[in-house]
Amino acid sequence: MATATSPLLALPAELRNRIYDFYFSHDPTIPPPPILRSPLALSLACRQLHNETYSLAFASTTFRTNRWQCRELSAKISSIRSIFRPSIKRLEITVGIADFLIHPHSLDGLMLSQAGLSGLEHLYITFTGEPKSEKRETYIISNLENLLWATVAKCRNEHLSKIRIVHGGLLRWHGICELFDRMRRRLPLRFYYDGVWDIQPDFKEGRFRLINQDTNGAYKREVLVLMGHTAREAEMFRTIQQDLLEGKVLKHVCARRSDRIDPADMDNDILANEIDQLSRVFRMDNRIDTEGYY
Repeated sequence: MATATSPLLALPAELRNRIYDFYFSHDPTIPPPPILRSPLALSLACRQLHNETYSLAFASTTFRTNRWQCRELSAKISSIRSIFRPSIKRLEITVGIADFLIHPHSLDGLMLSQAGLSGLEHLYITFTGEPKSEKRETYIISNLENLLWATVAKCRNEHLSKIRIVHGGLLRWHGICELFDRMRRRLPLRFYYDGVWDIQPDFKEGRFRLINQDTNGAYKREVLVLMGHTAREAEMFRTIQQDLLEGKVLKHVCARRSDRIDPADMDNDILANEIDQLSRVFRMDNRIDTEGYY
């Protein structure tokens, strides 16, 4: 793209910067596109766009991988020039829930900085697989607790400020509150060397925070933890809770289904189970009356 033929590059720099700010805005509820259709694509169009936008592009692009062990992730990241790696702010790891959380290395945490992602701020973990029994799910939550504490407190991911977990319905009996309780029981952390950690609930927003202080009690940083059936449920807990209170139930039942089946075509027992799940996850004071939706 040459400057002479580009309407964008012919605009004044101040106006271009305003366009870039809009273009590179990030909506965490929308699945990230492939790299060739991501914000990064604009910075690859020509040298001038690269010089003007590459830092914004890397920061607003969610990089996706199914590699999570340090050596494999490092090999994946090595294809990116070392000068650009610290500019990567968002990473989504998609992995089978059973294989991932029973693997002994998962208990060591995710060594993102050591793998080359020293500037990473947001980590999105998306689990795939089949639902497990309640007993098996308890084991998974226990390993997830170990994974999170190790990732934030032991692995020196010093810029990490947000972890979002999307389970796609694989966790049916355990939600953000149960994960919070498990992680709180581990305090005070022992054998971890990154200051003193605490945990604070924010259940009105469906999340909690891991708070890091130095040995003198001075605030250092915090990591926000979210979890949900979908990215939208994790990110927009209160909005969806309000929808449910207003009776807007079926659209959220449909949004949970990968097959996007119309709720009117669902088996009554399946529909009732989906609505019960929504009632529990979004902490409805009065259980949603499922019979009104048959």
